[in-house]
This record gives sequence, structure tokens and C-alpha cells, in this order.
Amino acid sequence: KYLDVLCLIFLVSCNLLNYMDRGIIAGVIPVVKDTFDLSESQKGIVGAAFMIGYLITSPIFGHLTHTFRATKIMCFGLLGWSIAAIGCGFSIDFYTLTIARCLIGIGEASFAGLAPTYIDDIAPPHL
Repeated sequence: KYLDVLCLIFLVSCNLLNYMDRGIIAGVIPVVKDTFDLSESQKGIVGAAFMIGYLITSPIFGHLTHTFRATKIMCFGLLGWSIAAIGCGFSIDFYTLTIARCLIGIGEASFAGLAPTYIDDIAPPHL
């Protein structure tokens, strides 16, 4: 019971960070545009890179749950997401930033679709 509560707190915290990370680019895009001297097209690509990685890999991670445990997929995705987020912070140009944002989308795709079902599995049946 105690571990289930800790797991729930961890998953909710990760989900909160995922959603914050997902939308943060919209708030800082003017600074990113100036820092990397982006064109309007490049600005749109950076904004869309996350969704491209997320949309392409979400169904793949869902399918992988037939072969691998959801917890392993989520751990792999959170590790990838963390590394990609650090990569975003150390981006040196448009290309590295775009790749990092796409990798963040892939990492979040492994988590966002699987965490709710895992929470449902560990939650008490009377809730």
C-alpha cells in the first residue's frame, strides 16, 4: 500500500513535469528565436518537433506493451526524456534543439499513454 502511494506520487510528478515541458517552448520561443537567430519557419519546426516525435511513437509504445512490461517502457522513456531535456538545455543551434525536442516527444510518448493504465492497475478497486 505504501509503495503504491509512492508510485502514484512519482507518476503524477513525472506527468506534471511532462506537461510543463511540453508547453514551455511556447513561452520561451521569442528568446529561443533570438538566441539561435531562427527564421519564422524554423521557429515553427522547433515548436512542432515535440509533437512529431510524440505522435509517431505513441502507438509504437502502446504496441510494445504486448511484449514488454509497461513499467520498463516507462522507465526507458523517462530516462530518454531526461537526457533529451538536458540536451535541449545544451543545444548549440537549430538542428540540435530540434532533435532534442523530437526526442523529448518520444520520451513523453512512452510515458503519457502508459502511466494512466498503470495507475489503474495499482489503484484499489473501490476508488
